[in-house]
Amino acid sequence: MKKKSISIITKIMLVMAVVVCSITMTKTSETHANNLRVGDVLGNVLNTDIRVFIDDVQIMGYNIGGWTYVVAEELAAYGFAVHWNPTARTLEINRGASILQPQHVPANLAPIGSIAFPFLHTDIVTHVRTGSGLLPIHSYNINGRTVVRIDDVAQHFGTIHWNPTARQLRVTTTPITPVPPIGNLTPPTAQNI
Repeated sequence: MKKKSISIITKIMLVMAVVVCSITMTKTSETHANNLRVGDVLGNVLNTDIRVFIDDVQIMGYNIGGWTYVVAEELAAYGFAVHWNPTARTLEINRGASILQPQHVPANLAPIGSIAFPFLHTDIVTHVRTGSGLLPIHSYNINGRTVVRIDDVAQHFGTIHWNPTARQLRVTTTPITPVPPIGNLTPPTAQNI
C-alpha cells in the first residue's frame, strides 16, 4: 500500500512541476514579446529564387520564415492605394488606381536560403481595407520599409497561385472601379517612417 501512495504522490508532484514550468515559460515568452522595441532584430530575410507577380507584373519578393513578403509601399505601383498615417503610425492598403510605375526587379544571384539582411520589429500597424473594415495583417521592417505577406494581400484582394515548377507566386487581383483618392495617398518612404 505504501508503494502506491508514494507513486500517486510522485505523479501529483510531477504534474504540478510540469504545470509550474509551463506557466513560467508562457510568462517568460509573453514578457519577451512585450519587451520588443522598435528596431529589435527578429530574424533574417533569406535569399529566394521565387518570383512574385501581381496581375502578371513582377514585384520583388522576400522570404521571411518560409513566407513570401513584398514591400507595402511598392504596392502603389500595382493597383493599390497605400496610405501612411504618421500620427497613428498605421499603414493602410486598399485597392485603388496605380499612381506609380513598377520598378525593374533584378534577378537574385545570391545562394538560395542564404541570409540577405535582418528584419526588424516595428510599431507600425499595417491594415488592409475590406468591405468589413480595417483588418490587421503581418508586417515587419526591412531596410526602413514595411513588408507584408503577399498571401494576406491576395486573400483580401484577389487570388494566389503557386507554380512549384516555375518557382512563381502569382496574384490575380479582383477588378475594381477606381474611385478618386481622399486626402493624401502618398506612399510612405524611408524618410517619413
